[in-house]
Amino acid sequence: MMRKLFLVCLLTLGLAGLAMALPPSDEGGPARLSASVSVDHYQFGLDEPLAVQWSLTNDSDKPLYVLRWHTPLAGIEANIFAVSRNGQPVMYTGRLIKRPEPGPEDFIKLEPGETISTTVDISAAYDMTVRGEYTVRYRAERLLVKESPEGPEVQALSSQAEEARLYVEGREEGERKLELDLSAMYVGGFTNCTNSQQSTLSSALNYAVTMATNGYNYLLTYGRTSTRYRWWFDYRTDPSTTYFNTVKSHFAAIKDALANKPVTFDCSCTQNYYAYVYPSQPYKIYLCNAFWSAPMTGRDSKAGTLVHEISHFYVVASTDDWAYGATAAHNLAVKKPSKAIDNADNHEYFAEDSY
Repeated sequence: MMRKLFLVCLLTLGLAGLAMALPPSDEGGPARLSASVSVDHYQFGLDEPLAVQWSLTNDSDKPLYVLRWHTPLAGIEANIFAVSRNGQPVMYTGRLIKRPEPGPEDFIKLEPGETISTTVDISAAYDMTVRGEYTVRYRAERLLVKESPEGPEVQALSSQAEEARLYVEGREEGERKLELDLSAMYVGGFTNCTNSQQSTLSSALNYAVTMATNGYNYLLTYGRTSTRYRWWFDYRTDPSTTYFNTVKSHFAAIKDALANKPVTFDCSCTQNYYAYVYPSQPYKIYLCNAFWSAPMTGRDSKAGTLVHEISHFYVVASTDDWAYGATAAHNLAVKKPSKAIDNADNHEYFAEDSY
């Protein structure tokens, strides 16, 4: 068996002193978080799990609340690590999930000085099978932190993070598997769906096609200074032409995928999500509990969910999940338009408002 040889004695992400832009506490102390990643041993078999220990510590003098979804506490359920091989980004192969807007129960409380930790198999969500030098870091910019679970988000400012470097003795480049799993592309139809669910999904897909087409036509007609575009993607006085062209290309691909590609629906999910996809496996969409109780159109609708999920595929728009819910999505357009144009919920809400 080929072996993964790790030449780094300790995989550590030194996010020590990760400073958070929080108001000072009553005692005047700043609010801080520090994160670390490490491994216990350095040589792994090709088929052996790559066990990585992750921890997050509240170094401030007040309790902080961290959104669980952008930590690996429940496994890697978002693109929360940055992994590269020989300087080139490594593909994220895990799930991208449409969730309801987070509630107080979705935040983890960290008392001053408290550390939370877990062990995850990073190779389960990133392709680390090819020989080469890898760098790995935790994407601390994804942390959503509050001072109370019902309060507003607190913006995080992180110090320069040390990148871990390791060498993997994996397959040669020419021996690697296809980066995209195209097995679902030519299937279409339904898996594990009742007749009633199939009927609902067929209707939702038709509405989604209309939403995406209307959204694309709106962009062509009204342009980058239009009210709806600015609200969801770039709320600055003079929106970026580059960002606008990116969103326009996204909607061209989204409407084409919904109308012309063999979308496959799987109804086996029983979790309290709307839906999820594996972005490297077009065009298979897994529908979950929240999807079935959603309205057909309107905000966080069945049709909108399909727009959201189809946008995630690397061969479509390759969007991510930076924020959930209409308020957080609009805030991205106001404060971080570069993330708004990459956020699936922003694409969904623009399409829903275009129906």
